[in-house]
Formats: sequence, structure tokens, C-alpha cells
Amino acid sequence: MKKPFKKFKSVFALTAAVCFPFLFSACAGGSPVAPPGDIAVAIFAEDTAAEWDGAVKAVAFTNDRGLPASDFRTEYEGKSPTVYAKTETPPTQAGTYSVTVTCVKAGYVGTKTVTLTVTEPVGDGLDAVTKNEMIDLMRGSVYRDPVKTGEFAGLSAPHLTGVDRDEFEKTKYPVPADGGFAQIYDVSEYGVLPSNGDNAYPFKDFLAQIKGVSGLKKVFFPAGVYRFSQTTALAGFSDVYFCGGGYTEWLMTDWTGAFKITASDNIHFNDINFDYETSTSVTGRVTAADPAARTVDLLIDDEFDMSNYRYGSGKIYRGNYIEYAYDEQFGEYYPDPYGNLLYNSDGDSRYALSDGSYNAATKTLRLTFADGYGWKPPAIGTVAAATYTMYEHHTFEVMGCEDFYMENCDFYMSLGMMLRINSTKNIYLNRANMKLKSGSARMQTTTADGLHTMDCFGDLIVTNSVYEASHDDGMNICTFYFTVTKYYGNTFSCSVTQNEFKQPIEAGDEIEIFNKSTMESVAVRTVTAVTDWGKTYDVTLDKRLPSGIDFTGYKVADITRTPRLRVDNCVIRNKRNRGILVQTRDSVITNCVFYNIIHGPLLIFTAQDVFSEGVVPQNITVKDCKFFNNWGNDVSVVAYTGGAAPGIIKGVTVENNFFGSSCGTGVTVSRAGECLVKNNLFYEPGRRVARRYCGVAFQDSDAMEASGNLFVVSGGVYDTDYIDVQTVRVTGMTQVGNVIDVLA
Repeated sequence: MKKPFKKFKSVFALTAAVCFPFLFSACAGGSPVAPPGDIAVAIFAEDTAAEWDGAVKAVAFTNDRGLPASDFRTEYEGKSPTVYAKTETPPTQAGTYSVTVTCVKAGYVGTKTVTLTVTEPVGDGLDAVTKNEMIDLMRGSVYRDPVKTGEFAGLSAPHLTGVDRDEFEKTKYPVPADGGFAQIYDVSEYGVLPSNGDNAYPFKDFLAQIKGVSGLKKVFFPAGVYRFSQTTALAGFSDVYFCGGGYTEWLMTDWTGAFKITASDNIHFNDINFDYETSTSVTGRVTAADPAARTVDLLIDDEFDMSNYRYGSGKIYRGNYIEYAYDEQFGEYYPDPYGNLLYNSDGDSRYALSDGSYNAATKTLRLTFADGYGWKPPAIGTVAAATYTMYEHHTFEVMGCEDFYMENCDFYMSLGMMLRINSTKNIYLNRANMKLKSGSARMQTTTADGLHTMDCFGDLIVTNSVYEASHDDGMNICTFYFTVTKYYGNTFSCSVTQNEFKQPIEAGDEIEIFNKSTMESVAVRTVTAVTDWGKTYDVTLDKRLPSGIDFTGYKVADITRTPRLRVDNCVIRNKRNRGILVQTRDSVITNCVFYNIIHGPLLIFTAQDVFSEGVVPQNITVKDCKFFNNWGNDVSVVAYTGGAAPGIIKGVTVENNFFGSSCGTGVTVSRAGECLVKNNLFYEPGRRVARRYCGVAFQDSDAMEASGNLFVVSGGVYDTDYIDVQTVRVTGMTQVGNVIDVLA
């Protein structure tokens, strides 16, 4: 008697069934094998029950020609929710699959395809695949796949590497039920309407009415597009949810920021999208390029009205020009690393675009490029974009707040940064996306960073979000150094190092002082008193500074005002500058995917430069992520400071990540200490350029370990000395269980 079929259930379209193992039966009476020919009509899926015995699932087919099972090949193709190409490995995960059996006996042809639906997973729910099949899955999707392999593949848990598809759609910070609010306001009752040409003034009046109301408040926007001409200011508000209903869009009609929020607590934005009526970025195709005149002509897409005065008749004063390549795999454009990526910016005094003009009759934008910036004539037909702002206005500015939330908000365009957040405690962003608007011809989202935080502290959590197509960093998490001007005993004076904004020092803060040349930590103290003199502070400490050291010019970082960053389950892609710039401590980046990023996906660093951003990172984990098709090094851990000592950046762990076909080194570490690179899979490191790049590079560092990593290359252009781990001036190096696999 057959045992009950308990562990999983399946349904076949047509007459398909599930069976263990394969069943192929001859016709009744054991008739002889039929003559060669097309036997497709003779193959059919057997409609029969099967007991579950813990084996890997297979599919039962029979044929009436007397052919044994060995004369047939059965292939499984993932359809939903996981899509993958045909494999002979039966699936064990719940989902829908196409199952094809093909006669492979010489002289015969014949194929039958049926649909299999598995409603409950088998065993551990992981599909057994070969190492090469696993590599293809890793490269083929941003999502993680429920797979395992019996071959050594570097990864300790391949089924955890990549974005969790189900988690990506989850709400983390939902709007409470109406009964949980002290007051609920429908903005339409206060004259804020999609039909208005400008809602700036009625919304300003509405905010003035509710500012003093206590308790939790819900401000509800019925579905629609709401136009605003001015920046909305929120100062001194608390306990407010701004909520959209259906599709709700906040549309800026002028080139200015959408919100400036100061000294406010527990502010939530849920289900509201943000855009600009006039795009700062325009897209076209190259119709001409004159090397002698250093000009490019772009036929501008009909979406963009270049007669708008904001485009300055075509000349770019602050902005950029970027050429694009097309990713056939994902069907997306990304900045072409071989093309022109040029810009005008006061911030770093670059002015690569010297002139521009627009011909309305031909819809042609002509841009002229300055000498000395590496311009080269593009091919006719190249897709390119030009933007007409650079850092001018941030869509959201948040400063001096506590507990700031965003849930399910899309930002389609920004004149500067998407979110500029300063001096704020606890930031929570879930499904807060910097993404291109569906149906638009735009190529860029922001002309600066996506998320830029300075002097923030407490939690900084970014989850389930897309950051794409920005000119500058996807995320830049930083603070600033101060410079010691004088000192005595347990006191010192310090000055700010930039004029971007004023960063406070407060009593109770923990500060760390660094050697101005080597960036070595020389003292950690607690602040007991502060006198603010504008651009300088007089600081009293709980203990005297070490004797025998001239602290003049040394750098000071406020460790207390440094956020605990967590970036989880995010996609960062198709952008010019870096993906995430990490200048903080005690942080984790997990289940993220980085691809088509030109200046490197992930940079964990500190520097003493014109920006003077800090602090020296410590205790950073990068785990369960995918990096592929990037330019520059995938993960860089480095101190950009002349003369920096080894061991400056400490405690970086890079584990269970996939690195595939990027142009540089997978993980590069310089002037760091106590770092671990473990159980990663490096597939063709440096493959996109004919240069010597390796999987892991350690330089001027101490206490480094690289263990259990697999380095896979396909031979050919590789110097096998430059595949796995390279070290230069490293002390305390440990390597265990690293393997190189050169494919035929």
C-alpha cells in the first residue's frame, strides 16, 4: 500500500503527475521498440498517484513505443515565482515549472511539455544545482534563489545571497488604523486639491492650523496629482503622518525643494510620490559630433520642451552630460564607462561644458565641451542625457529632527539630492525609492546624491529600496572632522573644516582625536562642557589629553553623532558615481545587489581632503550581497590620506557575497586592520578590461584573513598569478581554503 502523499502537493496541466523516481513504461504486453521517427504523439504524462519517499521530485512520463527511461531527457524550467532556464535538476521549491521530456535515442525525435505546480516545498526547499548553474543564477537576477550545490562554490549559504523577493514588497512602518489617531484631516476639505494650479498657499494655511494640535495626527491626500510651486516648511511639528490614497503625487511646478523639515519629531510620509513638472534632465540621441569644434548635437526626445526658460536656451551652467550604453540582460540603460561623463560643478570646480544652444526648428541641442576634460566624439545614435542643475535644491531637507520615516514613496527627479538629512536621530526608510518614472524617457533621477546624511546618529535603516540613475552617490553616510587649534590639559579648541553646515558638539558626546598625518587614534574622551563661538568650539573633557603630543592640526570626530547604518534588501544600479559611501561605524549591508555602477558600488573609507568627511569606519559587515557588471572595485576599504598608517579602518567583514564580471578587484583593502573576507564567490574578476585584477587585494594592512573563497575564471586572458588573493606590505596574513577554478 502506498503511503499518504504529505510532504508536498503538485498539480499537472493536462494529465501530468509527480512520481519518484522517473517512470517510463512499455506498451501492454511488452511490445518491441518502434521504428525510428517522430514519436511526440507517443509520449504522455502519466496521470497516476505517487508516494512521497523523501527523494528529489521527478515527473512520470510513459510512452507506447517500449523505449526505456534512459532514452529520454527530462528538463525543468522555472516559470513563477523564480524564473530560470532549463535544467535537468528537478525543483524542490514551491512554484510553477515547465517540464519537457525529449527522446534522445538515435534516429528518434519527439518532445512533450507539460506544466507542473508545486504547492509545498520538498525537504529543505532548496534545489540542488551544479556550481556552474548556480553561477548563472547569481548573475541572471537580482533576487536570491533557493539553491544549494554539492560542489565547493565558496558561498556558505547561496540561498541567502541576493534580494529577498517577498521581503522586497513588505510594509515595515504601516499607517495605524484610524482609531489610533487623535485627529484625521482630509486636505481636500482645506482647499488642497488636484485641480488646483498651485496648492502651496492653501497647504501652508492648513499646516498653520494644525501645528499646535497634540496627539497623533493623520494628514490624508486623496488620490491625485497635487501641484506645488514652493518649498513646504515644517518647523516644530510632531506626531504627523502624511498619507496618500491610491496613486498620490506631489508635483513641483518650480525648480525648488519640496520639503524643508526642522526641529520636528515622529514625522511619517506614506504612499506619496514626488516629481517635477519640468524635468531637469533631458534625453536625446547624438546626430552629429565635431572633433575640431568639440561639439555634440542631440536630437531631443519629444517629452522635453526645451523652450522652457529654465533650460537657458541650451547652455548648461551647472549640470552634466552623460552618454549611455544598453544592458541587454536587464533591458536598462546605464552610463557608458567608455563614453563621456562630464559636468559643471562649483563644488569641485569642474567646468567641462563651456557652451550650449538649442535649435527649436530641428529640436537639436548643441553642446560645446571645454578642453582638458577628456572629451571624445561619440558615435552617431548614442543615447545621451543633459541636466541643468547640480546640487541646487534637494527634494527633502531634514535637519535637527528625531524619528523620521518614509514608507512606499518614489522620487522620480531631484534638482540636487533626493534626501539631505542633517543632525537627525533615527531615520527609517522602507521602499523609499530613487527611481526612473515608468514611461518617461528620462535617464537621470537626481543630479547629486540619493541619500546624503551628515551628523546623524542613532538608527539609520534603509530597506527594500531601489537607488538608480543618480549623478552622484546613491548614499553618502558621513559626518565631518574638526581641527584642533589649541589645547591644554583636559581642554582644547577646534574649528569647523567646512562651511556646508554647522555641526554641533554637545556635552556628553564621545569624541575621538586622530593624528593629522597617520590618522591613528590617539585619544577617546567624553565631553563635559562646550562653548560655541560660531565656527569654533572650546571643549572640556572628562580626562586630560595624553602628554608629549602636539595636538595642533589633529582631527576630531564626534563618535556619538555617528549613525548605526543598516542597508538591507536594496538594489543600487545604473549610475555614474558610487553606490554607497560608508563613513560610519557598527553598520551592516546585507542582501543588496549592485550592478552597472561606474565608480564602484561600495566604498568604506575615510579621507583628509577638501570635503573633510569622516569618521574612520569600524565594524562594518557586508554579507549576502551580489555585485556584478560594475566598473571600479566592487568593495573598497581604504584611507585616502597620505601617510596613513596600517590598521586605520578596523573590523570589516565581507562574507557570502557573489562578485561577478566587474572590471576591477572584487574586494580591495588598504591601510586597514582585522578584516575578514570569507566564503565568497568571485566569478571572472576584472573580466571587463584586459588588466591584471584579482578577487581580493590587501595592501599596507595588518591582521588580514581571506578564507574559503572560490575564484572562477574561464582562462584565456588571465595571468593565473592575478586571480585570487594579492598582498603588498601586509603583516599577519591568513589564507585558508581558497580555491582557483579555471574553466575549460
